[in-house]
Amino acid sequence: MINGPGDEPNKNIDIVFLGASTVELENIHENKRFPYLSIKNLNDSLNSNLVSRNAGVGGNLLSTTNTILTTKVIPFNPKYVILSSSLIDMIY
Repeated sequence: MINGPGDEPNKNIDIVFLGASTVELENIHENKRFPYLSIKNLNDSLNSNLVSRNAGVGGNLLSTTNTILTTKVIPFNPKYVILSSSLIDMIY
């Protein structure tokens, strides 16, 4: 799922965060997650209006994250994708 606080479906997406549970942060309110806060701080600092989305999914391996990138993220045509790979790949 690609989401963000106050989703506006017709708004262009500038940045998408991808990764596993360290990006998803399922049990944290969306406006307290680092993908949201980092772009909010960037927007405040630069007086910009970048739109970001969180596409992290807990338990994802890098191969699954790549599938999300190609099937769900690329159609949104974001300017940037931030990939945060986790240690889960080292386990398998």
